[in-house]
Amino acid sequence: MKTMALDLGTKSCGVAISDTSNTFARPLENFRFETFDAASLIVKLKGLLNLEPVSTIVLGLPKNMDGTLGAQAEHSLVFKQALEEAIDIPVVLVDERLTSKMAHASNRASGKKKKQRQAPVDAIAASILLQDYLDRQKLKEVQ
Repeated sequence: MKTMALDLGTKSCGVAISDTSNTFARPLENFRFETFDAASLIVKLKGLLNLEPVSTIVLGLPKNMDGTLGAQAEHSLVFKQALEEAIDIPVVLVDERLTSKMAHASNRASGKKKKQRQAPVDAIAASILLQDYLDRQKLKEVQ
């Protein structure tokens, strides 16, 4: 079964999904909002989950560079709890430091002009987060 990843921010949430073998991640969706509302986002995610059933949701935990948790990390922790109460799928927190910077760099490296880039940066960041998670899971299986 597939795995989903979320790159949660205060203005948007990037979503990525794996293939059925949990080998490759791809950007799926980017939800934008004026004001964050966990309940509304969960409704949108449930809609995606009806189309793309998953066994695990990976939620980015934006730690500070020194490893401490700041306001954005607290935002993710509160959302994780709300999400777990609303759905019966395990939610795993994964350190997402630098995924947004990597997503911006990847987007620029594509050679396309800003208006031509298909996937929003948050969805790309979610796919980077998910790919890292999938790769780590495969390493654990080998060991």
